[in-house]
Amino acid sequence: MGELLKLVDRVEALEAPDRGIDWEIHCRDGLDGVGMYGDHPTYTASIDAAMTLVPEGMRVNLSEWDDEEHLRRAGPWQCILSVAGTCHANPFDARCDHAATPALALTAAALRARHD
Repeated sequence: MGELLKLVDRVEALEAPDRGIDWEIHCRDGLDGVGMYGDHPTYTASIDAAMTLVPEGMRVNLSEWDDEEHLRRAGPWQCILSVAGTCHANPFDARCDHAATPALALTAAALRARHD
């Protein structure tokens, strides 16, 4: 498994934001912004920061599971990124099926989309 997919797995497993993982994301992709630890985007805590990871031209569908089976498995939040203009559940989707928070789900799906 590639390094980016390992990072995605770590994001999906988080129960709360993690500044260390935010830093890894920031450094890995050479993203814009201040390059000093502690003063970088909070991807795992902020939907706005996580949105900066979404590749251009992708549509975001962020939703919360409300049934007991999904809530028990890993987390209530799901995010699906799809190419704008395509139908739901196509092979170009990048998804995170279970995360603890909306920002974590969006970050994981966006990183997965950047891998493809």
